[in-house]
Amino acid sequence: MGRYSVVMAAGFFLLILFMSSPGAVARTIYVDVSNHGDPSMNGSAAHPYDGISKAVDNASTSDLVIVANGTYNDSVTIDRAITVRGNGSTVVSPGSSGVAITIDENYVTVDGLNITHAKYGIEVSADHATLWNLTIKNCQHGIHIQSHSDIAIANVTITDSKEGVWITGSSYITLTDVEATDNEDDGVYLSLTDNCTIDGGRFSDNDQRGIFLESSGGDIVIRDCEVRDNDYYGIAMVSDSSGNRIEGVTVSGSAWGLYFFSNSDDNTVIGSTVTGNDVNIYIRNCDGETIKASDVGGGTTRNIHLFNSEGNRIIDSDALPGSVLLEFQSDLVATNTSIWNEVIDDEDSRLVVKNWVIVRVVTSPPSSFGIEDADVRIVDRNGTDNRTVFATPHFGGTNAT
Repeated sequence: MGRYSVVMAAGFFLLILFMSSPGAVARTIYVDVSNHGDPSMNGSAAHPYDGISKAVDNASTSDLVIVANGTYNDSVTIDRAITVRGNGSTVVSPGSSGVAITIDENYVTVDGLNITHAKYGIEVSADHATLWNLTIKNCQHGIHIQSHSDIAIANVTITDSKEGVWITGSSYITLTDVEATDNEDDGVYLSLTDNCTIDGGRFSDNDQRGIFLESSGGDIVIRDCEVRDNDYYGIAMVSDSSGNRIEGVTVSGSAWGLYFFSNSDDNTVIGSTVTGNDVNIYIRNCDGETIKASDVGGGTTRNIHLFNSEGNRIIDSDALPGSVLLEFQSDLVATNTSIWNEVIDDEDSRLVVKNWVIVRVVTSPPSSFGIEDADVRIVDRNGTDNRTVFATPHFGGTNAT
């Protein structure tokens, strides 16, 4: 009995000793390039390191590295869970063949840096990274992410690079208030990626596309973004980029505003303004797209162009002024929508009307005989008898019934 009491007392003493022992305390480590040559540099405020890599190499988990104003020409690999923070004027410039910042450990935060003249501005090679308040320019890829998840990117500007944000094989990425402009290819490129949100950004004046999704589908949301004056596509979804949502965006000034291609099915466009493009919305070999509560009028060539695409819908929207072209077995179901100036329906395509639609129909090519010479049938499907309310001779009618 006494022996057990001694053992229990000893265990209790060790527990108290363990609980009262001081744990590792996160440090603040300072960096200032102007302190080069200081024989006493130790990362303190009085004797800061003169390079970011030196600070990282001497940091421990949860430490904060504060980087002073100046230009730092080293390539930095962050291989521990720390925060590296500049003051907004801190420049990291390793040269065009180097990577400015490589994140090689989970739970790293990079904040307040200007990055320029690098192969990649930031290469993310770990999960749970946070990138805040960055300016990146003159890089091959501003931000490069491959096969990682849970990455938060916010208040980042990327210009004059080849690709703004390049992401492949990844998931659960958020881009908030990202500006990617004047890049050689894309503002944002997603490949084989899912469950991402692009919120509140501006993607303009890129030489190819504002936002490009390739084989990327499943809960990708593009919301409240401004996408203007990209040379080819404002937003493009190709090669099985399905089940995504475009909400509250403005897309203008491109050859194709919204471009859906090659089995990129069941995407939704809602509450958006897609106007002033050569073709506002182009859908080719895709089914089940929905356009709702949106303004898609004023396209230079077409408002909407469908090719070999079925089960597409436009609801509570305006597609005027401008034209809609349905070709090669395409169909469009229009509900409570204004479609004006040349709805062209050829090669076994269909325009299906629900509730009300304002529509003008002409032949393709134009005919002097007007609508009587077009192949048109309007069917009331509210009942069970599919009553024909208008039919031309091709469908067994002669005039309105």
